[in-house]
Amino acid sequence: MKIQIIKVLFIFSFFSVAVMQGQTVGLVLSGGGSKGMAHIGAIRALEENGIPINYIAGTSMGAIIGGLYASGYSTDEMEELFLTPDFENIIKGNIGEKYVYHFRQEVSNSTWIGFRFDVDSAQFSPTIPVNFVLPAQMDFAFFEIFSRMDAVSNRNFDSLFVPFRCVATDIANNQEVVLKNGYLKDAIRASMTFPFYFRPISINNSMLYDGGMTNNFPTDVMYKDFNPDYIIGIAASRPNESPSDENLISVITNMLMYNESYTLKGSSNGIVIHPNVPTLSVTDFKHTTELIQCGYQTVMDSLPRIREFVKDSISYEEIKEKRAKFKEKIPDIVIDGIEVIGLNKIQSDYIKEATMEPQESLSLNTFKNRYFKLISKDYIAHVYPSLFLDSASKTYKAVLHIASEKPFKLNIGGYISANAYTTMFLQLKYYVWTKRVYTLGLDAYFGIYYNSVLGSFGLTRTHKKPFDHTFSVGYSRWNYFNTYRIFIGNETPTYLVHEETMANYNITYLIRRRSRVMGNVTMAMINDRYYWNNAYTQTDTRDKNQMYLLRPNVIFEYSTIDFRYFATRGLRVKTELAYYIGDERNKPGSTAPNQESTIHFRDWFAFNGEVEKIFRLAKFYRLGLSSHLAWSNLPMFKSFNATKLRANHYAPTHESNMAYLPYYRDPVFMAGGISNVFLLYRKLQLRLEGYYYQPVVSILRSGTNEAYTESLFAKRAFIASASLAYATKSGPFSINVSWYSTNTPNYMFNISFGYLLFENRVF
Repeated sequence: MKIQIIKVLFIFSFFSVAVMQGQTVGLVLSGGGSKGMAHIGAIRALEENGIPINYIAGTSMGAIIGGLYASGYSTDEMEELFLTPDFENIIKGNIGEKYVYHFRQEVSNSTWIGFRFDVDSAQFSPTIPVNFVLPAQMDFAFFEIFSRMDAVSNRNFDSLFVPFRCVATDIANNQEVVLKNGYLKDAIRASMTFPFYFRPISINNSMLYDGGMTNNFPTDVMYKDFNPDYIIGIAASRPNESPSDENLISVITNMLMYNESYTLKGSSNGIVIHPNVPTLSVTDFKHTTELIQCGYQTVMDSLPRIREFVKDSISYEEIKEKRAKFKEKIPDIVIDGIEVIGLNKIQSDYIKEATMEPQESLSLNTFKNRYFKLISKDYIAHVYPSLFLDSASKTYKAVLHIASEKPFKLNIGGYISANAYTTMFLQLKYYVWTKRVYTLGLDAYFGIYYNSVLGSFGLTRTHKKPFDHTFSVGYSRWNYFNTYRIFIGNETPTYLVHEETMANYNITYLIRRRSRVMGNVTMAMINDRYYWNNAYTQTDTRDKNQMYLLRPNVIFEYSTIDFRYFATRGLRVKTELAYYIGDERNKPGSTAPNQESTIHFRDWFAFNGEVEKIFRLAKFYRLGLSSHLAWSNLPMFKSFNATKLRANHYAPTHESNMAYLPYYRDPVFMAGGISNVFLLYRKLQLRLEGYYYQPVVSILRSGTNEAYTESLFAKRAFIASASLAYATKSGPFSINVSWYSTNTPNYMFNISFGYLLFENRVF
C-alpha cells in the first residue's frame, strides 16, 4: 500500500513540475521566397492569441523572418522593413539612391560588355559570375540588421530573444548544415542564398547556399535541437510547382523543393499549416501586404486545432515587455577600428586610410557611406562586412573581407545607327594597386564619322574624399560631311573635317556622392579642313585652319539623373569656365576668294551653365525641364566655319550632340526645353520634346566666307524631337525623328542602339 501511495505521489509530482514549467512551442518556417511573407502574418496571429513561441527555426525566407523575430523584431517592424523601397533594392541588387556615387558609376563611353582577366595563364579565360544580383546592398543590410545581436548573444543563437536555428547547404558535399552559433548575419545570409541569384558565402571554409536544397522545412531540426512539446509548422511554399522553360528561377525553385513533403519530421506532436499563397516568383514582393494577411487568416482558422493541445497563454503585453527588455541589451554601434582580410598589407593599409581617419570613431550611418564608396571603386570585386566586439574595451571593429578585381579590364561596345554615325569601341585598362591606385588605359573608336585613340595614365590618392589625377594623350577626328546623309533630303553639304590632337592633365575632386569639381589643363592642335562653298571639284584643295592652343578650365557638376540622355529621374547641374589662348593659322584652299595665308593670336573666355530636372508627376509620366546659358567673348576667326566650330553650342539631345548644326553655335545664347516622358512598359519610354534656342550674339557668314556678328536677338531657332526608347545596361535602343527649324533640310531620322559620347573634346 505504501509503495502504491509513493507511486501516486511521484506521478503527481512529475505532472505538477510539468505544469509549473509550462508547455514549450517550436515554430518552424519554410522557405518560399516572396511567399514567405505569409510567415509575418502567421506570427502576428499567434502572438495576438497568446500562443507562446519558445523556439524558432527556418530555412531561406523562413530563416530571415525567424532571424528577425529571434532578434527582437515585432511583426509590425518586419512588415515596415519589407515594404520599404530599400528592401526592393536589396532583392534587385540596386544601390539606394542616397548611397550612389554618381561619378564613379557614370557611363562615360560606349561600352556594351566588359571582361576582367589576368595574364597568369597563357589563355584568356573570362569567368562567368555565380550570381545575377550584385550583393553589396544585401550584404550591408544583413550587417546593419543582425550584427548587434552578436554582442547580445555572444554568437550563441540560444541566447537571442527566442532560441533560433537555420539551415544552409554545403554545396561541395551536398549536405545540410544546421547553423546554431557564430555570426547571425552570416547564418541567415547563407540560408537564403538562392543559387545563381545571390552570391554564396563561406562559413568555416565551406561554401554555403540556400538551405532549401537539402531541408526546406526543418521540423526535424526543431525536434532534435529543442524537443518542444508542440511544433507549429508554416509551409508557405508549394512543392512541385510546374517550372517554366523560359524562366531559370522557376526551374531552380522546382529543383530546390522537389523532394520536400512539408510534413512533421521527427515528431508527430504538432501541426503543419499551409497558407493559401498564390503562385508567385520567388522575387515578386509586390503582394507583401496580401501575403501577410493570408498567413494571418490561415493561422486564425487553425487556432481551434492548436488550442486542443497548447493550453498555455502569454499575453501580447507580456511579449512586448519581454521584447523591450531584450532590446535594452542591444548596444549602439560605434566603430573604432578597421580590419581588412583578403588583401596584402599595402592594399589593406590603403583601404584603412581611405575608410577611416586616425583616432576617428564612426557611427553606423557614416560607415555605411564609406562602405558604398568602397564598392564603387573599379579595382574592388566585392566587400563583405562583419562586426567584431572587443569585450574588454566594449568597442566595435569593422572587419572587411575584400576581394580585388583582376587587373585587366577589356570593354567592347559601340554605337549602331541607321546612318553614318555607326562606330565601334574598344577599351583596355590595367590597374596597379599599391599605396596608390594607378590606371593605364587605351581607348579607341572606329567609324566613318568618328575615329579616336586615347592613352591615359591615372592616379588615385588615398583619402576619404580622394583626388583623382589623370594624364591623357589622344587624337580625334570628326568627318561631318558623311553624316548629312541622315537628313531627309538630297542637298549636298560642304566638306568639313575637324581634328583634335591633345594632351590633357585632369584633377577631379569628389564632393560627397553627387557632385564633383574638375580642373583641366589642355594643350591641343586643332585642324579643320573644309571648302567655303559647294562649288568644288576633286582637283580643288581645301581651306585649312589650324590652332595651337592652351586651355585651362574648371567644371562643377552635380548629378542624380539615371541616364545622360533619355533620363527618367533626377537633377543635373553643370557649369564650366574656360580660357583659350593660342595662334590661329589659316591657309586658304583653291576655291577661296582670298588666297592670303595668315597667323593671328587669339584668346577668349567661355562660360556654359546647364540645368536639367526630371519631375515625376504620375506613375507613368515624367516632365523634364532644361536650360542652357552660354557666354563667350569669342573673336572672329579668319573663316566662318572655324569661328562656328569654336563657339559655344547647344545640343540638348543625343542626335544634336553628334551632328554639326551651325545654326545652334554662337558666342552668347539662352536656351531651354521641355520633355514629356511616358513610361509605357518597364524600361520602354515615349519622349516628346521641344527646345527653344535664342542667340544673343549671332555669327553670320559674309560673301567671302568670313564671320561677323549680328545685332542682339536678331534670330531664333527651335528643335522638336519624338523618340521611342528602351533602356538597357549597354545603352538605349531608340527610334528618333527630329526637326530643326533652321536647317536645310530640317528633318533627321535615326534608329540606333547605344551611346556615342566623345572623350576629352576641346570643341
